[in-house]
Amino acid sequence: MGTDLARPRSFKGRQRPVDDDWDDVDLHCVGNAHRGSRQYPSRSAQTRGRASQGQQVEGERASYRRRWSHPAPTTEVVLAPASSLDPVGLQEKSWRFNDYFWLASSLALSPPAYMLGVLGSHLGLTWKWSVLASFLSALLAAGLAALTMHAPSKYGIPFCVSARTSFGIFGAKFFSLLHLGLAFPWTAWLLSIATEGLREGITRFRPSVATWNPLPPSFLPPGQSSLLSLLCLASSFLLLVSLHAFGKIQALRSLAPVLSTLLLAFYVGLGIWAYRLLGLDTGLHAYDAKVLPASLPPSPPFPLYTSLPLAVLLGLGAWTTPLLLGWGDLSRWCSLRPSPRHALLVVFPLLSPLTTFLGCFLTGTVARGWSTVVFTPTALLSFLSPPYMALLGGIGLWVATLHTAVVGYLLPGAHALSNVLGPRLLANTGVAGGCLGFGAFLFVLLAPSTVLTSRDAHGGSAFVGGSLLSGLVGGALVGVLLSDIFWEWRCLDSLPCGGRPSPPAQGDTEQEQGPRARSPPLNF
Repeated sequence: MGTDLARPRSFKGRQRPVDDDWDDVDLHCVGNAHRGSRQYPSRSAQTRGRASQGQQVEGERASYRRRWSHPAPTTEVVLAPASSLDPVGLQEKSWRFNDYFWLASSLALSPPAYMLGVLGSHLGLTWKWSVLASFLSALLAAGLAALTMHAPSKYGIPFCVSARTSFGIFGAKFFSLLHLGLAFPWTAWLLSIATEGLREGITRFRPSVATWNPLPPSFLPPGQSSLLSLLCLASSFLLLVSLHAFGKIQALRSLAPVLSTLLLAFYVGLGIWAYRLLGLDTGLHAYDAKVLPASLPPSPPFPLYTSLPLAVLLGLGAWTTPLLLGWGDLSRWCSLRPSPRHALLVVFPLLSPLTTFLGCFLTGTVARGWSTVVFTPTALLSFLSPPYMALLGGIGLWVATLHTAVVGYLLPGAHALSNVLGPRLLANTGVAGGCLGFGAFLFVLLAPSTVLTSRDAHGGSAFVGGSLLSGLVGGALVGVLLSDIFWEWRCLDSLPCGGRPSPPAQGDTEQEQGPRARSPPLNF
């Protein structure tokens, strides 16, 4: 923007426009710009002109300095892109229905699905109502996850990035912080379950290894009872970090069919063993007769109209992190948009209640035959015979549980941690997952083992309380996201054209497009 300096009336020369980017040399030469002109003003007019010109020059110079020393504030927030939060391109969208089928199967066959029915006894539910609550929670979680995965599957962005539509850029950091608070304890709990499975398998195969303890008990951490448990925990941590930090998401996708088959074979083998031991009716009757009274608190149980919604909320809390908040990270690589939804809505509500039913049956069988109540599938390894079956089952359950921990909890937790800290501090999900896994390792190392393994009533109560809290927090967050989807649909219905805005045809001008060209773009 140019500015003309004022000249005295007696000065008849041409005025020189002055640019904004002038320097001091230009400012001093302005007064001498017209010395070579043919007509010269009088001496008094020259004096007045120089004074007026000097005032104008000083004013322009002060304005220039103020403008560059105090730039105008801007409201635009510019964030450097993080490598782990980049959108997935079309060339990388190669996942099909079978990939999401096996991933959903590995989540539905995981220890949380097994324990939902068993820990439903803490609420006073029989095995029938526990299976029904597991089905309702799996159906509700799969339906909500299918609604919230629209933006990640369409645009190829992580779920924490798509949450900026509802919460804003800085509000999404608080959303990711809550997401991280849900993912961390579940990662630690699954790490402890995998460690227990490996330890039980080795102990059942070689009992002398469990008693070998060269270290004095005072040197062991509070959460570990022997050197074997400490070594198993270290091995579980190394495998967890290797699966996440050193193995890409493509490797996790390739491992899903094998590990899901191992879990399914393990559960089928346990079911055949329990059926040949006592029969189906005896095991289910023993669950209602022995497990239910042993799990209830001294106070009377909840009525059915209260305990059933609490059990559904318990299951929703178990699936909040992997499905409602983490499945969007897995749906980024889908080549067909409906494929993650179909896999969830078909596989998850079917396999999750079957796993819960098997958990009730096996728990009742052990309670009838050995007069003890076990809550985790890893605790069943100590009752298996021959011993090599317990070792194979422990190794398979160890690897499959850690794979579930990475896919369902550690991977979305790493994305949330990267989004919270920002790209300047932590832009790689491999490093973020390593930090999160190390924190889970320290938590399992120092926390009491009864709280983590859920082998007794105290651990079961802690699991139930944590799941209910996860369901409340995750349900509130998903409710905000679903309200955003609802208002998005209302915005689409209220468009002047009566539907979704279509891209303009080639060659159309803004006047020919009418109000369609001037409608604001939809961010979701």
